[in-house]
Amino acid sequence: MPITPESGIRIDIFNMVSRHLCHMRELGVSTHRHEDAISVARSLVSAALVLETVWLHNYLRHPALTRDPTLPAISLLPLLPTNLFNRSAPRLRCLRIFSFRVPWSSLDFSSLVHLRINIFWPAATAEMAQTTGSNSEMHGFGSVLSTLSRMPVLEVLGLYHTLPPLPTDATPRTTFSLCIALPRLRTLCLVDNILKCIVVLNHITMPSTTRKSIECTLDAVNGHGSDLILPWFTSQIDASSSLHGSEIECWERGFKIDTTISNSFRTIMEQIPSGPPSSNTENTNIHFSVIHLTTGETYSVFQTICRALPLDHLETLHIHVSNAWRHTEDWFMVLGRCKNLHHVSMGTFDSSLWTALTTMYNIPTDGHSDPLFPSLTSLTLLYWNFKRDVERLGMLLELLRHRRGIAPLQKVDLTRCEVDGQTVEQIRAEVPEVIWDERGEVSRIAPFLVTFLASFHATHPIT
Repeated sequence: MPITPESGIRIDIFNMVSRHLCHMRELGVSTHRHEDAISVARSLVSAALVLETVWLHNYLRHPALTRDPTLPAISLLPLLPTNLFNRSAPRLRCLRIFSFRVPWSSLDFSSLVHLRINIFWPAATAEMAQTTGSNSEMHGFGSVLSTLSRMPVLEVLGLYHTLPPLPTDATPRTTFSLCIALPRLRTLCLVDNILKCIVVLNHITMPSTTRKSIECTLDAVNGHGSDLILPWFTSQIDASSSLHGSEIECWERGFKIDTTISNSFRTIMEQIPSGPPSSNTENTNIHFSVIHLTTGETYSVFQTICRALPLDHLETLHIHVSNAWRHTEDWFMVLGRCKNLHHVSMGTFDSSLWTALTTMYNIPTDGHSDPLFPSLTSLTLLYWNFKRDVERLGMLLELLRHRRGIAPLQKVDLTRCEVDGQTVEQIRAEVPEVIWDERGEVSRIAPFLVTFLASFHATHPIT
């Protein structure tokens, strides 16, 4: 059961954990003090023969928020022992570590199914090579790969700003070891700079059905741009690939793309030599995002990634845009290949995208004018407030009328929108089907219900 000391009461964490570790099945510790975090780390050196789940969370704040912001970030992160659990935890299945330094060689647990290591601020990882017990940066990165190679049953792997620095001359083709086979991996999450991410991806073989979530920062100073990841990205897509659904979110300094790619001839064990052959269709799930871009980079990097996607057969698109770019033609350049797109869901309003939906664009190659999404038949609007932004109704009606001569919209779905019944009827006059959850009407009558219920309970007390 959890032990939470009352305010002002201190407990001896070191003695408590070290004394009971031998018979614990689960261990979860959260600390807010540097000395407590150090005590936790020091207590984890005994064998843990029945331990199955470990959760270590150090809540120390970012150095910039401490009284001494000049402290190196790494100095605030306690170091786990090199002989973690005396290297004897045969039942350990789940290990989640937040803001502790981890000597990679200490993670010698072949039974692990779930591993997540998270350093909450990237500044700390610049000094991480000092804590791996290695004599060189290359050995430090190789130690990560060596550790993962000893976890054959791993199903969930999350590494967030935890990878040690690469050698200064490293490239995406730099090798540190033979490829690692993780045949049971279901989810892979990497958050780091783009070169570290691609080096790890190039060293791991996994099922094509593994959900891959990659969030990276570019390094323009050293020439590490989005082109580094394109070879890996395109390797996930073959000639038979089709993209049925995608979610795109763009903002001023970054974007994310969430896709499900169907590969008719790609098998779940394609990259694992010992796997049996299969002819089943498998889905490749990729969540890819780039953050901390400059304002001018967002569009060009986004366009580069989109060019690698099989957008020709995209059927459903969920899009959320926040001041990503302002030129209407940019949407045609990026998403103009979406000729078979039938459904669009919009969570935010962007004037450039909305204008693109009501514009015919001249293709420079042949001078032919095409609309954006010529096969569009269904539109979902999420969280739109028609009551506050009254001009939105006119823009929607204009869109519906404009599309009549191209491919008439058949359905508009108003999901969690602030809208009244009269506005909905105006929309129904322009499109065959309108789906509405009546959120606006509920919002309107809610105050009345509160007043009524209060009055009712006042006059009808419960006995």
